[in-house]
Order: sequence, then structure tokens, then C-alpha cells
Amino acid sequence: CYLCTDTSLPYQRETLDLLGVSKDKVISLETYALYQFKTVHVVAPDLLSPHSFKALQEFTSSLHAAIRASADGECKERLYISRNDASGRRGVANEEEILPVLKNFGFKRIIMTGRPVAEQITLVRNAEYIVYPQGAACAHMLFCCPGTSFLELYSPRFIDATSVYISRAMGLKHHMVLGEKTPDSSIQASFRINPSVLTNAMAHWCGS
Repeated sequence: CYLCTDTSLPYQRETLDLLGVSKDKVISLETYALYQFKTVHVVAPDLLSPHSFKALQEFTSSLHAAIRASADGECKERLYISRNDASGRRGVANEEEILPVLKNFGFKRIIMTGRPVAEQITLVRNAEYIVYPQGAACAHMLFCCPGTSFLELYSPRFIDATSVYISRAMGLKHHMVLGEKTPDSSIQASFRINPSVLTNAMAHWCGS
């Protein structure tokens, strides 16, 4: 059986379907409920466990096979995964200012919300460079070709190392740019990215 914190969202059920996991094999865990199991195997990349990494690799291999993603694709796309559809949750407040910078380096802005899981996997599988604000988008690292390089835009109020662990486990390259605070002092506040700082970082990171 597979333990899931929630399966109510479409992409969660879609992912399980791609993996060939039937509904009768899924146990949905309820918040604040107490469960007891004889044996539990946990995939947790932040624990730096070789067993967890092996399980993650097997997981992504199954998904690649399910959507027939090519393992030897050219991986030449440059993507910027916007987070500004997640209202009030660490978006880039001045995104319109940095879009020209991204465009100058050949990056295309995309939003993952609403796209089928198979399409999301294909997009990142074909990418060589990916820029994204820190958040759930780091999960897409699991689907990338070896050697794919990421530039993560961090909020100064919220810094999480999950993407560093995943990139290390999957043989990917991880870089970062630290953003600037906005007047909103909440941990989920949007933040600014200095266009000049981003330009310099990208020039050293991905070239022209």
C-alpha cells in the first residue's frame, strides 16, 4: 500500500495513475489522525538517505516510462517557472521587471498550474536551464535530465534547503539568487529580485 497525505487534487490522482497505482492500494492520511503500521518505507530526500534517493530515482524512471519521455533528449530549453499564480505565497513582486532579463538570456515564462502532469514532466525533461522562485517547483527536479542546471530565487524571509538536497541526489546543478524584502513582513510575503543582480548572476551561470 501507498500512504498519501492527500489525494483530492487532480495532479495527485493523475500522478498515481501514471505510476499504475490503483485506488485500492492508496491510504489517504487524515490531518491530526494517529496511525500505526508494522513497517513503513519513507522517501525523504532531506534525510540524505541512499535508500531514499534510490526510491526517488525508481519513482521518476517509472513516470518517464509511463509518458514515454525520451532519456536522451536534447535538453536545450530555457524555462522560467513563474510562481505568481500562487497569490500571496512568495511570488516575485517585480516579475515584470525581470522578465526582459530572462528573455534576453533566452528563457520562456511558463506556469505549471493546470497543466497535465505528463506535460509538466516533458517540459522540464527537455530543459537545460531552469529559473524558479523557491517553492513546490523544486519537485520538478526529479524529472530532469542529468546535468540540468537550476537558478533558484529565494525569499529573504523563507529559505529552505529541500531543492539543494534533491539536486545533489539527482546529479543536478543548483545555484541561487537572494531576493530583497518588500514591506510585507509575513513569511509568505512576495519579494523583489534586483534586475541588475539577476543579470550578473545569469551571465555567470548560463552565459549569453
